[in-house]
Amino acid sequence: MSESKFTKGPWEVEVVAINPLGLGLVNEYHIVAQRPGANENFGDVIATVHAVDELDGDKANAYLLASSWELYAVAKALESWWRKSNDRRTIEAIEPVITMALEAIQKAEGRS
Repeated sequence: MSESKFTKGPWEVEVVAINPLGLGLVNEYHIVAQRPGANENFGDVIATVHAVDELDGDKANAYLLASSWELYAVAKALESWWRKSNDRRTIEAIEPVITMALEAIQKAEGRS
């Protein structure tokens, strides 16, 4: 993934209560990347999800965003295998998955 300009992963979710009295937002979910060699309590906030209601999907969205670094790495590994593989039978069998991975990579890299 050396060609990517992404903040290096892994990314984690940090929950921040911003209105404990219940007047407005419930939580903010910070997606945080740890700096190499930094104290584990400090990281770079790369995104914030504002939770308006505990019942909506904001928390799930935050965890999905935090997992995107690993999901990108999986898609890149599949792409690498696909480009090197001579196993045409397997490639044909999983072609829809490969297509989805390649499209996701293009989207993540801003090429779609």
